Amino acid sequence: MGFSFCSLNLLEVIYAVLVCRWSGRYVWGVSCNGLNVHSASCPLPDAVPDLSPTSRSVVLSTSENAQIIHRLSRKFAVEYAAGAGYKILCAADQLVTSYVLSRSNTFKWDTCAPHAILLAKGGGIVDLHQALDATSHGYLTDKLAADCQLRYNQANEGYSDEAVECWSNNGGVIAYRDVDVLADILAPLASSTD
Repeated sequence: MGFSFCSLNLLEVIYAVLVCRWSGRYVWGVSCNGLNVHSASCPLPDAVPDLSPTSRSVVLSTSENAQIIHRLSRKFAVEYAAGAGYKILCAADQLVTSYVLSRSNTFKWDTCAPHAILLAKGGGIVDLHQALDATSHGYLTDKLAADCQLRYNQANEGYSDEAVECWSNNGGVIAYRDVDVLADILAPLASSTD
């Protein structure tokens, strides 16, 4: 369930099912005109947040590009999980530092709800390719974070209106919990050396 205005998602609620206990929890976030409110840290039971700057981790899909994995593994512990919404929620819950996906195999409906929650918590989700392009043009991370946020009110160009690809996150995504993390994720990805 959600509400969007001015292309950014403002309010979303996720019902996260805890499979091992057959129970769940609601996680919600509101981000609108400087107002950022969220469900006061409803972490998973028995979960340990990844808050140490020396033990940061990034969650990826097992099918992620090998070069992306290699570059990120130099600065971050790499974790693997399934489901885009779940991986973004892991970042919101501070179980990982970030989620990175370099391909266009997620859609706006996969990222919309957890995006609002991350925005409310001071993070966000940017288009990976836009962010890398902005980095190469010398954008400061704060400006890049504002300009490259995913938008939900426009279909991608180059596809018919009926094509599901017109609603894909076709530049890939970086979900992060604060701007410093975004800068740290972009640094190895923008590097031309391996």
